Amino acid sequence: MLSPPAGLQEVTLAFMVPVNPGALYEVEIQGPGDETLTRSERGPLLLDDLGGARVGVPTWRFLKSGIYHLVLREFAPDGAVREYHYPFRVYSPGAG
Repeated sequence: MLSPPAGLQEVTLAFMVPVNPGALYEVEIQGPGDETLTRSERGPLLLDDLGGARVGVPTWRFLKSGIYHLVLREFAPDGAVREYHYPFRVYSPGAG
């Protein structure tokens, strides 16, 4: 659950990435109505030693309380495209 405090400008979302050497990735954040709030350019992801990645998102993207999704699209060198969904809940005090 994410409940950003007042005054916070950006939140960092951390997630695990299914490692596929040579693959490119696209990260999208979807709001409670499945609308796309932000999307990164397709490219390589910087992974930590455990295969995790991070993405920064401005807090103003999380104005509504509800279920959001981080969607990771993997574009493999063989042409396969895989999609992974990471749901998370946002609680915004005073928001609908």
